[in-house]
Amino acid sequence: MFKKIVATSAATCLALQIGLGAGVASASDIKGHWAESPMQHLIEKRVLAGEGNDMYFPNRNVTRAEMATFLVRALALSNASDAKKFSDVKADAWYADPIAIASSYGLVNGYEDGTFKPNQRITRAEMASMLVGGLRSAGMDVSKKAPLNFKDAAKIAGWSKPAIEIVYAYELMSGRNGFVFAANDFATRAEAATVIYNLMYVDPEAPERPKPGETTVKTLALSVDYNAALAAQAKANPKVDGGGKFVASAELVNYYMNPNNFGSNTAEYYQFIKLSSPIIGLNVDNVNRAILDGKGVLAGQAAAFVKAGQQHKINELYLISHALHETGNGSSELARGVRVGLDANGKATMVTPENEESLTDIKTTYNMYGVGAVDAGPVKFGSERAYEMGWFSVEAAIVGGSKFIRERYIDAGKDTLYKMRWNVERPGTFQYATHVQWATIAARNMQAMYVKTDAATTAVREFEVPVYRSQPAASALPAPELHYAVDTKLAGEFGIVFVEGMNLNVRSYPSAYATKLGELVNGARVEIVGANGGWYKVKYDASGKMGWVEGSYFVPESEIPTPPAPEDEGTGATAGSPDRLATLAGVQYGVSSDGIDTSWVEMK
Repeated sequence: MFKKIVATSAATCLALQIGLGAGVASASDIKGHWAESPMQHLIEKRVLAGEGNDMYFPNRNVTRAEMATFLVRALALSNASDAKKFSDVKADAWYADPIAIASSYGLVNGYEDGTFKPNQRITRAEMASMLVGGLRSAGMDVSKKAPLNFKDAAKIAGWSKPAIEIVYAYELMSGRNGFVFAANDFATRAEAATVIYNLMYVDPEAPERPKPGETTVKTLALSVDYNAALAAQAKANPKVDGGGKFVASAELVNYYMNPNNFGSNTAEYYQFIKLSSPIIGLNVDNVNRAILDGKGVLAGQAAAFVKAGQQHKINELYLISHALHETGNGSSELARGVRVGLDANGKATMVTPENEESLTDIKTTYNMYGVGAVDAGPVKFGSERAYEMGWFSVEAAIVGGSKFIRERYIDAGKDTLYKMRWNVERPGTFQYATHVQWATIAARNMQAMYVKTDAATTAVREFEVPVYRSQPAASALPAPELHYAVDTKLAGEFGIVFVEGMNLNVRSYPSAYATKLGELVNGARVEIVGANGGWYKVKYDASGKMGWVEGSYFVPESEIPTPPAPEDEGTGATAGSPDRLATLAGVQYGVSSDGIDTSWVEMK
């Protein structure tokens, strides 16, 4: 790393000169800024100085004197031998020494008239030239160059083009919004801090930078056996639906888990794209117009997603895709805001009519990525986690949630949608979602966004496709009837149909939209094969044909309370007969015990 090169130079160890982080106050005006992380690092290292009240002015233009000073401090340079003399740099000026040191190391040059113009704002082209001086002073190979494919490449002046090619190759500088370099634009203090941070930690052996629009594909050979991984995933409560109601079958898990089922010509292939780098030059206005327009609370939030991507080094279109999926296009309750307060023990607790008066410090929380929104209570647990994380605005949830994703998943090696969903190292554990289609749905959304934003032709795309041991060939998606697991705990028991004035439809799979196979009359007693998501698979005729019925109108006999022994007056029905149970249907068994919505059931 470059830091090691600097530490062993004649300038002495960087830590000796600027490693004085203890006691440094946090900067008040960079909190939440896209360059907060590199600026805070440089503040702690005494490279970047503030101006009273902890103000660092990230959006203010940086001067030539400031840039020279930052470089000298960052590189721990000293001993200004052979320093140039500039007519406009007075010996008692605060910047006299650092400019002298910078000139002696070849970091800076003056103008033909013998001036330095210390208070003049520095352009991005001039900044690139100074950075090359920094690379050269550390013995780096400055012959390394990368082609400039920026939209404004033709406008880059000839004198600055070689320096820009070098800093771009080393990834010290990148383009601005809209994939332009903007060589003649003035640089900000935030940009200066970012490129100096990059210079301090540049990798001298970094591979050649891919060209914009270039696509690379790598395979990831896994030591995990495919069938062992499939068995683990099938036991990890995989879900057919995003709502987490129905458990998926091993057949369905097999289809979505097998990388061979998603070729490079499919949108689902984007589940293999590496997510650990932001997209260079993503146009905020284009994203707002083409992707986020009309998307609830996410409308107009492109700048927040770009900020999150730049700050935490994550693909912005992935973040948008993830947020749109988790929030139902910005319309979910967690996205629109949920009120949470602290209980008597200081624990974050979602506000309800029953507990509101007992809670303190109530705030509206937002959660865009479903962090903590477990199936057992997504709104409750997701909002309480948001409170703990301090996500009290839409932007805070977008940026803060991306930090969580970076630390908990991408930094842990789960840097593709596929690896987030299927955890190739430890299948069935610590996975972002239970929905078997989570990765493929997000991938389709990402692919569409790449096309809409022109990122498919301007952005670097790197795909990493996992390969398990004994991985099978591609296979077709199973028929819907095979999507659902069958819990056989009640197999062999009998259950009773409870409806009045209608028959209960039998479906080919547990959905009101599935093919109707037959009907069961009120009071029918049929054998149970299994269950899933509040539905029961039953044998619905004498020949043993099987289908699914909704549990709101069907009760296993083992769950029916034993009624009193005497006969009802005037009915002649015994307590345990189907007629007796049918009489009780509207009173005791009209709705299932877990409150399943009867709108899922189509009655004749």
